[in-house]
Amino acid sequence: MKNCFLLLLIFVGTAAHAQRLNENLFLPAEGQKHLVRIDGSGYFLSGDLKKEFTDKFIHGGFIDSTLKSDVRNDLKKENRAGAEIEYGISYYNYGKQIFGRPDWSWFAGISSHEFYNGSFSKDLFSLVFFGNREFAGKTAELAPLHFNSISFSKLSWGVFSKSTQSSISLSLVAGHQFSSLETSKADLYTAADGSALALTLNENYYRSDSSATSGIALNGWGAATDMVFNFNTGKNRSVKLNQSFRLTLRNFGFIRWNSSSLYQHKDSSYSYTGFEVNNLLNGVSDPFASTNLQDTLGIRYEQKMVTQFLPFTFSLEATTITFTEKKIQPFYGVRLRANANYKPMIHLGMQYNPKEHIALSLYGAFGGYGGFRAGINANAKIGQHLQLGIYTGNVTGWFLKKSYGMDLGINLMAAF
Repeated sequence: MKNCFLLLLIFVGTAAHAQRLNENLFLPAEGQKHLVRIDGSGYFLSGDLKKEFTDKFIHGGFIDSTLKSDVRNDLKKENRAGAEIEYGISYYNYGKQIFGRPDWSWFAGISSHEFYNGSFSKDLFSLVFFGNREFAGKTAELAPLHFNSISFSKLSWGVFSKSTQSSISLSLVAGHQFSSLETSKADLYTAADGSALALTLNENYYRSDSSATSGIALNGWGAATDMVFNFNTGKNRSVKLNQSFRLTLRNFGFIRWNSSSLYQHKDSSYSYTGFEVNNLLNGVSDPFASTNLQDTLGIRYEQKMVTQFLPFTFSLEATTITFTEKKIQPFYGVRLRANANYKPMIHLGMQYNPKEHIALSLYGAFGGYGGFRAGINANAKIGQHLQLGIYTGNVTGWFLKKSYGMDLGINLMAAF
């Protein structure tokens, strides 16, 4: 309960739409000219790593052999995991018009974004948690191994349609931290008697300035655009389906990281044979110490400016009217994300309005970083000025240790 309360405090104090499906709209009442929106969301998801394992791995705790074996038995040849934290605040001006168009006005916002994701092989998990004894006389396939992390902030300004809520914005992007590992080949052979190792490695690694690692460090600058297009097919007489849709493109842009960024590349083979005990007695250091490993493998770092595309998201979704007298409304859609080890995600759900000012949604989703999971949205309109929404994309993550992630989001909108 304490952890849940802390999460709520973090999210309430923080415009982000990371995992939210069937996003609600809030149209100000007549005479209201201003809308302030506060959003926050965060989640971890994997179709392969149980929450019971990741909790101990991240926060500390004893991981016994039974738990490690259970996790390994669930793993596939290639596995994925991802986590995101996004929060921000935005302001919409309904009292003005722009470009001589009464239906269009402007908005502005500031937001923070953190993305972490990776893919790894089953052999790599076995090597890390069980050692290489079981690979004696065999080759462990440690690739594909990919990892990305990036944190950045956006200062945004854009225009929006008061009637359809379609919008387009441009953002100045401040880059804080990033790292990226791409390993296309990593084969480790262990001799049957354990006397020799052979490693074939092809990898590229980038990271931002390692001397400036605080969460507010400014290690790069860039630009991005966000677009939201809401439309209804019922307005086209040639289309028989009368359905509202939303087409979105978020975080489409780049960051140019400064000249202190690090780049590492390695494409070679390395062989290691055992050493005699008397060599150790004569002072031979650990051959796998970090200072020796870099020299042994011939790894060299280069500092240079790096341009990186943001992990942008594209989605097409059938939407609902959030607050309506209509009791049941279906929704569905697909979501894609670039540069993020992300599989196409699809979802299908139903919205139920027990009262006109309350909207409840239940949906199932598959893809992204995980397998099938169930999510819920709850939205309430409080008087004429406030609207509150709470959602989770993985219901079981809150009460089952053997679930595959956790997810929580909240948004608050005020019109005046």
